[in-house]
Amino acid sequence: MHTQITSAVNEEISRLKRKWQTDTDIEYSPKPEIERVLGAGSGEEMDYYDQLKLAALIEICKNSNSMAEAGRRLFNVSRKAKKSNNDSHRVKQLLGKYGIKFEDLTA
Repeated sequence: MHTQITSAVNEEISRLKRKWQTDTDIEYSPKPEIERVLGAGSGEEMDYYDQLKLAALIEICKNSNSMAEAGRRLFNVSRKAKKSNNDSHRVKQLLGKYGIKFEDLTA
């Protein structure tokens, strides 16, 4: 009986460990991209979701010739509903939230 309980407990512990994986257990980590731009440890205080968004923003800006191009790519749907399509300003605001300048990503 004791071994059955121990076995059941060990199985439950294993199941919970799999269910409660941390971002260090996730195959893709956006932290290296963020840390290349913001410095070591900069992604530690961000949720995984925010890390993904920032890494995507950085990657799109790096692969764009201008802030306007990056904005068109980032806001491809929402820009259609806006009266003014100042995509460059939106990109600048997003980058500024993290102290990043577009020029630093494309240099």
